Amino acid sequence: MSWWSHAPSFLLATALLFLPGAAVAWAAGLRWLALFAAAPAITVSAVGTAAVVSSSLGVPWSVWSCLATAAILTAAAALTLGRSRASSRHGLAAVRPAGQYGAVVVAAAVLAAALIGGRMLAAIGSPDSFSQTFDNVFHLNAIQYILDTGSGSSLTIGAMTGGGFYPAAWHDLVSLLLQLGGGSIPEAVNIVNLCIGALVWPAGCLYLTRAFAGPRPAALLCAGILSAAFGAYPLLMIDF
Repeated sequence: MSWWSHAPSFLLATALLFLPGAAVAWAAGLRWLALFAAAPAITVSAVGTAAVVSSSLGVPWSVWSCLATAAILTAAAALTLGRSRASSRHGLAAVRPAGQYGAVVVAAAVLAAALIGGRMLAAIGSPDSFSQTFDNVFHLNAIQYILDTGSGSSLTIGAMTGGGFYPAAWHDLVSLLLQLGGGSIPEAVNIVNLCIGALVWPAGCLYLTRAFAGPRPAALLCAGILSAAFGAYPLLMIDF
């Protein structure tokens, strides 16, 4: 199958990565680039937490556990923000970029996604290819273990190999994509990794540049280009 045939799964993976965290970030008062950059990190935190709590309660791992955790975090963020505004004269100011800078941010993000995504597609090859390294055997089987047992807890996933704690949020994300969209494990792994490399990574680079250099168009465009110039991440990590 071609990459184009997996476009719906890519959109679904993007939604899984961004939407739960975006709801929490919005309730916390983040806007624009800050929300875009923080959303995936918050989602991963919610997914990892939900998997541990679900396993502890004996609830099978599913997207509903993730959404419930995100809803609780959203409510908590909104309550905290409301109290903060009530006790502050001005409340929390949302940093809003000027109109021309918003267009530059979008252009930089699209450029980075094209550069990194194109390189990753060429490196991976076909959608069902997988990294032929010794470490990947564990990760592919860990995803299958979550699907088989209904538990994605970082406290128990190591039991698959007789071990203990192992961070499992990434495996949980891939398992959610498989539960919702189907397909094979290698295909889901590649799609999630493509979303992380082409969308999440550049968003963080752009926000870091915005925080240090301010809303300078040249700096933001350079950040988009340079986010695709690192060898260590995401390409080396994906290869390993």
